[in-house]
Amino acid sequence: SVVRCAFLPREPIMVSAGEDNSLKMWIFDQENGTPRLLKQRQGHYYPPHRIRYYGGDVISTFSSGADGSCNQILSASRDKSLRVFHTFREQQNMELSQGALVKKAKALKVNKRDLKLSMITDFVAMEARERDWCNIVTAHRGETACYTWSFANRSIGKFSLQPEKNTVISTKNKIGRHKRSLNGFKSSEATCVTISSCGNFGIVGMA
Repeated sequence: SVVRCAFLPREPIMVSAGEDNSLKMWIFDQENGTPRLLKQRQGHYYPPHRIRYYGGDVISTFSSGADGSCNQILSASRDKSLRVFHTFREQQNMELSQGALVKKAKALKVNKRDLKLSMITDFVAMEARERDWCNIVTAHRGETACYTWSFANRSIGKFSLQPEKNTVISTKNKIGRHKRSLNGFKSSEATCVTISSCGNFGIVGMA
């Protein structure tokens, strides 16, 4: 919801602030008198708890001829979003898409937040093979499946990563080795993820 709005002096432009930590600029230039969105800035509306730089060369800067990839940041928050920030090009800041949630929310008459995946507990990104397939993997609270994302497309992928139904894991404690079946996954949860340096393999740790 909108919590504050005001017009700029002697301009047909209104600025609004919302509970979702967004700042939007509207211009009234249409014949029917309705405003259209001109610009907007938005970030997480809950504090981020996972954050990392994205880009292979994090030492280079623009002054040394770098392409700017080292100036991008990926972050996850309790607001169930995964966002990318550019350290000085604000126009490139955005949330990675989880699909047509706005349209679905309107059809179901629910809040868009209710349709998002559960909170991200861990994520990993690998720059290798970025243009070939999804290169981000996320683990989520209470879920066995991990989800793939495309940084190039700024959106969630078509595939998820999860163990087969009859997977058996072997663990070892002070007493000895024992096995535990993950059949059904009722008590299992993905806790950590990583991607191989070649960008071909995703590894999921289970609890």
